[in-house]
Amino acid sequence: FDAMLRLEKKHNIDVRTFETATAASLCPRNKDGDDKNDEGTAADSPFCITTTRGAVTAQRVILTPGAYANDVFPLFHPDFAIKQSIWELPYVFYQEVKGATAAAAAASLPTWFAFDGPNQLYYGFPSNATAADRGEHRRLVKSIPDFLGPSSQPFARPQERSNKPDPEVIALTTAWAKRHLSAVADVDAGPVINPDTCLINFVNKDGGQYVLSHAPAFVPGADRIVAYTAGWGAKFVPLWGRLLAALAFTPRNNMPTLPAEWQQILKKTDINRAGVLQPRSRPSSSSSSSSSSMPAKGLLVPSGVVRPEARG
Repeated sequence: FDAMLRLEKKHNIDVRTFETATAASLCPRNKDGDDKNDEGTAADSPFCITTTRGAVTAQRVILTPGAYANDVFPLFHPDFAIKQSIWELPYVFYQEVKGATAAAAAASLPTWFAFDGPNQLYYGFPSNATAADRGEHRRLVKSIPDFLGPSSQPFARPQERSNKPDPEVIALTTAWAKRHLSAVADVDAGPVINPDTCLINFVNKDGGQYVLSHAPAFVPGADRIVAYTAGWGAKFVPLWGRLLAALAFTPRNNMPTLPAEWQQILKKTDINRAGVLQPRSRPSSSSSSSSSSMPAKGLLVPSGVVRPEARG
């Protein structure tokens, strides 16, 4: 977070939090040179975006809404929507073991991943220096399960989240932490569960996991709208950032000018590939907007991330 703040200051970025976009379109053109907007828009008009705090205009828009894709994309066109399934994962923390030695060890933890057999993946970070629990300012050690329990079910809208983590996943995570994190985490004191679950979304399983693409051609100003959503993408943020910035300034018909390795990735993440788009103005050919199974494999995704019931 501190690194992001430094980058924002360095590059004069205005970050506006707790603000919701409510409408978006190409701005009406003003051909008379006065303050009155005329009817109609030009293809190169800026975008006018209305928010809960007012309005902004932009020549280019990069959308990264995560699981809220179908709340944000249709602002630009009603058929700009994807077939997605959304899943809930818990945030699990354990109190740091008391003592200077343990505290130093917890603070020096790297960002880590651990594969426990073929079907369980955990990850975490250095201890959180700002968290407080049980009246004591004890730092928290984060251990996040990256798999789903047998009671986990997908849903189509973020508003359907339950914020109730699967108890089996919590139990498995605690057992794993007791075996591997007991030197730095007081696992016996029990987990500290974040009241909000983490949402992860995937596009239709036949279409791969990620969407990183220009908007579909039927969206006004599509060549200046770039979208990223879905999949286990956090580990690729530096690359995704470069791709999004490049696409925002590269019309679709000029994409062959991009580096060949980028073109290979973008072919696999194109929103126009089969099984991704779900126009809202026409009935879906599938019985549900969400898939009943969570993708286990995909572009650059570890094969160990699967539903627990797939154990064999």
